Amino acid sequence: MEKKHLRFLSLAFFLFGIFFLLNSKTDITGAAVGVSNISSGLSSILGIVFIFISAILFVAGKTLEKLVKEEDVRKEYVREECKGFCPLFDKKKYVKKYVIGDKEHFLGHITGTNPSDENKKSRCNLYDTITENNIEEIFQTPLDRKYGKNIKGAKAIVYIAYDKNDDKNIYVVFLTEATDTHHRHAAAAVAVMKDAEFFVNNPPELTKFLKKAKALYDGDDKKCGDLLTKCAGFELQYDTVKGKIVGIQQDSWLTKHQKALSEDVEESMILALLSNIDEKYLIGGIKNLDVEYLNKLYSGRRRV
Repeated sequence: MEKKHLRFLSLAFFLFGIFFLLNSKTDITGAAVGVSNISSGLSSILGIVFIFISAILFVAGKTLEKLVKEEDVRKEYVREECKGFCPLFDKKKYVKKYVIGDKEHFLGHITGTNPSDENKKSRCNLYDTITENNIEEIFQTPLDRKYGKNIKGAKAIVYIAYDKNDDKNIYVVFLTEATDTHHRHAAAAVAVMKDAEFFVNNPPELTKFLKKAKALYDGDDKKCGDLLTKCAGFELQYDTVKGKIVGIQQDSWLTKHQKALSEDVEESMILALLSNIDEKYLIGGIKNLDVEYLNKLYSGRRRV
C-alpha cells in the first residue's frame, strides 16, 4: 500500500473516532447531534478503537516513508557504483520509447562499449525469453562469412543468483546487440539487477559485490572473484529461411577466463537456457539434445 493511501486511511479512522467519541457525549448530555441507536458505552469504545487504528496507520506511513527513502538511497548508491552499466530503473519511460515488440519479456537495457573505440557505444535491450515477438530483434548480427547465407547470430548469458532462497535462482538473458555488447557486460548487469538487493543489508559485502560486478563488466578477470563461477555465455545461430535456431555453443570471454564449471551446474544452466526459448524455433537436434549438439553446449566436455 502506498504512503498516501495510509495517510488517507489514518485521517479517515481518526475522524470516525472523534465522531463516535462526540456521539457518546451526546447520549449523556441529551444534545441532538449523534447516532441515537448506539449506546454511549459502545460509542466510546468504537471511538477509542478507531483513533487507535488511526495512530497505527500513521506510524506505519512514517515507517514506509523511511523505507522508501532508504530504498532510494540504496538504488542511488548502486547506480553510482555501477555507472555505465547499471540496470535500468526507470523502466516504464524506456519501454515506451524503445521497446516495440515484446514488453512482457523485457528486462532492461545495458550500454555496450566497443573495445577498439571507447567512444563507440551501443544500446542493448535484454530479454528473458525468445518469442515470436522479439526473435528478429534478438538475431540482428549477420554471420554470412562464418556460417553462410541467411544465418544471423545472437548472444545469451545464464546467471546463478547468490540468493539460494530465490525461487527462480537461475536467470537467462538474451542480448539484442552483439557487436559492441559482450557477454560480460550483460552478466555484470544481471548480477547487479538480481543480487544487489541480496547484499543490501550488509554494506561491506554489497561494496565487495559491486566491485566484482564492475570488474566483470570491465573484463578484469583477476578481480571478478566468484562471479565468474556464477555465469556462462552462449552464442546462438538462427537460420532466417528455416526459421530455426540451428546452433548454440558455450563460447565467450566468460568461458575463456573461468575455471571449468561442474557438469551439474552446466546442465542446470543449459536446461534453463533452452527452456527460455520457444521450442518451435529450436532445430530437432538441439531440442532432442543430440550428442553432436550437446557437446557444443558443455564447455567442460569440450575442454576434457
